Amino acid sequence: MASLYYRIFYKSTAFFIILKKISVNYITVLDSNVKIVYNRYNEQFRKEKSMIKFLALFLCILMALPISFFGCTKDEKESEDVTLGPVSGVADERLELDVPDIDFGDDYTFTIIGKGGSGWNAEDMLCPEEDSDDVLDHAKYARYKAVEDMYGIKIVTQLKEDIYTVVKNSVSSNDKSFDMIYMNTYNTASAATDNLLYNLYDVELLNLDAPWYDQNYNNGMSIGTTLYSTVNHMLTMDMHCTWVMMYNKELITRYGLKDPYDMVKDNTWTFDNFAAMLEGVSTDNGDGIWDSNDVYGFAAHSGSARNFFYGAGMTVCDKNSANYPELVIDDNENIVKLQSKAVKLLHEGNNTLFHRTGDDFSIADVFREGRVLFLSEIAGYLNYFREMEQDYGIVPYPKYSADQKSYYTTNDPCIMVMSLPAFNHTSEEIQRIATVTESLCWESYYTLSPSYYEDVLGGKGTRDEGSYEMIELCRESRIYDFGLFNPDISLHNAFESLIENSSTNYASLVKRRIKGATAELQEIIERYEKA
Repeated sequence: MASLYYRIFYKSTAFFIILKKISVNYITVLDSNVKIVYNRYNEQFRKEKSMIKFLALFLCILMALPISFFGCTKDEKESEDVTLGPVSGVADERLELDVPDIDFGDDYTFTIIGKGGSGWNAEDMLCPEEDSDDVLDHAKYARYKAVEDMYGIKIVTQLKEDIYTVVKNSVSSNDKSFDMIYMNTYNTASAATDNLLYNLYDVELLNLDAPWYDQNYNNGMSIGTTLYSTVNHMLTMDMHCTWVMMYNKELITRYGLKDPYDMVKDNTWTFDNFAAMLEGVSTDNGDGIWDSNDVYGFAAHSGSARNFFYGAGMTVCDKNSANYPELVIDDNENIVKLQSKAVKLLHEGNNTLFHRTGDDFSIADVFREGRVLFLSEIAGYLNYFREMEQDYGIVPYPKYSADQKSYYTTNDPCIMVMSLPAFNHTSEEIQRIATVTESLCWESYYTLSPSYYEDVLGGKGTRDEGSYEMIELCRESRIYDFGLFNPDISLHNAFESLIENSSTNYASLVKRRIKGATAELQEIIERYEKA
């Protein structure tokens, strides 16, 4: 509780000094609490920061003495809100934007198109028509407005339902009707091999090694000296679709289980230990029928269960020394062992509520109602659990074994990734497009991403600092498997499809298909080289 008072008085004292002496990017009011989110501050505030900490510490000691004597009530504990730090790697002061000073002239319009229609789309990319009190909408509006004012240009965002056809027809006719594209990874892979996209490594003004680009994606999805798409901070969808595991803290306590946070930190969060925690948790509601109305140790579907594969550090493809993908799915005995263990965990006994395609229940609903110990889902569901009565936490997928180097997860192939259309541009046009693109990615890194973490992950979607730490761990350890994000490789979803069908015939399936999959991969590589 003393730490709570420290945060309150630290921020209260800082609040008045900041208002008086420095400029603040924006002030967000959530509920009745004032939260100050800022990216840039001046040298004078940094010098006074130690004084603020001293005053805050002194006041919190005075206030904490009587409370520490009487203890903390349940209501007081539940009212604590977590304020997050910046996104990992986002410094207090901005890195320099390294772009040339270009005269864009009058009436220059930069157009971004994204996948529209039903299902997963690029709606996250759209610019709000006006400023808003909503934290994320405000950040999106401010991001676009900042770059527009920087160059005296207009930025237009549009959704296109059949976006692949739009891109193909426009590039074929060289109509230059848009400058940037956001499509899912499957569409983007097809567009790249159909010679519809620029090799981003050839666009000199894009600083693709900068922190506003996802280096894991660039490393995983490049081939040789080519990269036709990237993940950056212009959209929040990549974090939204990152696979995580969530757990019910009250059920952990009720069954006397070790805190998964601690297990992650002491390197005991492994598949076998996770599976052991599920034993004895599932409980029938008394009707003798095991269905979504009962209590379960685990809830998953085939898409989420696939991430045991990636959590174990396994991939369909890996890169050779020349940065070309090679199939590695056929020479790993641990994959066969893991697949057998996963089928047993998901389909034998009643430890797991498994959602098959077509089932009329939601595993997220069952977790939200407090009847699931562990849930495997994307991080975007954190919003859905805001009003959940019981406390919950977030951890990465378990390691295959304790000697594994790191924890890993992946993103869903439905994420929207950025690419540039391969119009027949002049060097001047390319320079303008690259300048605006780099500026948007840079501005998003400092404006949109901190707002997303603060609004969605801080105090609303998660309820403690440990969850934030785990989410950061998942974000930084995402695997982008070339084999998963290219559906033309027939083995791209082998692990997932077998899980769906309760099959342990992994070795025989791979043996039958490996020759064809190798030929498919080689054809993809050749098409990339010709693009």
